[in-house]
Amino acid sequence: MISEKTSPTLADNYPSEAVNFYNQGNDKACQGNFGIAINFYTKAISYATGFSLAYTNRGFAYFALKEYSKAISDCNYAIKLNPNDSRVYFNLGHCLLAKIKRIKLRKISTNALTLPMTPLL
Repeated sequence: MISEKTSPTLADNYPSEAVNFYNQGNDKACQGNFGIAINFYTKAISYATGFSLAYTNRGFAYFALKEYSKAISDCNYAIKLNPNDSRVYFNLGHCLLAKIKRIKLRKISTNALTLPMTPLL
């Protein structure tokens, strides 16, 4: 879930460069260009290290690229910055679920490969 474009609160609380890069990241994420979006969110964070929405949205972009560990890290940091934003918990839940599914799938596949082949009937 990508958080909205600039609100008056964002413009009042963060440097204009950070807000500009954040908005560009949102535009790219909405177009499905998550790698480019990550670059813009990272630039926004470099101008405002406390920009929780930039961490939230970068985490979502990492999730979209199946980079779950990075996504989880960004979500956890966003929670430290703003523990009252429900969107980041939603994103974190999806990241954790996807990572658990990937781990379980890997374990099942590994177990299946150690078993002798059973002929199909």
